[in-house]
Amino acid sequence: ARSTMQNLQRIRDARRMADIVIVNIHWGIEYATSPTVDQVRFARMMIDAGASAIIGHHPHIPHGVEIYRNAPIAYSLGNFIFGSINQYQTHNIIAVVDLDRHKKTIQNLRIVPVQGTFRNGGHAVEGLTYAESTEFWQEFYLQTQDLSAETAAKLKISPNGVGEITIAQD
Repeated sequence: ARSTMQNLQRIRDARRMADIVIVNIHWGIEYATSPTVDQVRFARMMIDAGASAIIGHHPHIPHGVEIYRNAPIAYSLGNFIFGSINQYQTHNIIAVVDLDRHKKTIQNLRIVPVQGTFRNGGHAVEGLTYAESTEFWQEFYLQTQDLSAETAAKLKISPNGVGEITIAQD
């Protein structure tokens, strides 16, 4: 395992070579419903080091998101195509990061809730309808609010059940 300092240096090095650096990180505690204090601290350190976005996975359960210094942090996507037979793991998310190629910035973070109990259905990823996503959005909003009330206030849910956060650029 690399040390925190080594990982931060790799991000700084990547940022010198690229306009946008997206970190995909395997972290967190399995079945926990929120990131740890150390994860939040490390995510912000990675942004400070030059990461443009953080996309996390491992806990098997989606976590809320936050925007820190105009950089989205998705702490956990859930199981995505892994699926689950656990009755409490009913939702996963797809995080879509919209880039502005001309400004070389991230403009939006879209959260697409998907069915989480599809292991027996051939692992087909199936989006939730607006009606099916209501329970997911109630929990996800509270998770996001616990991380950042400012981010939660920017979360808008469209009629198709997709959430979007517009990222204000300085």
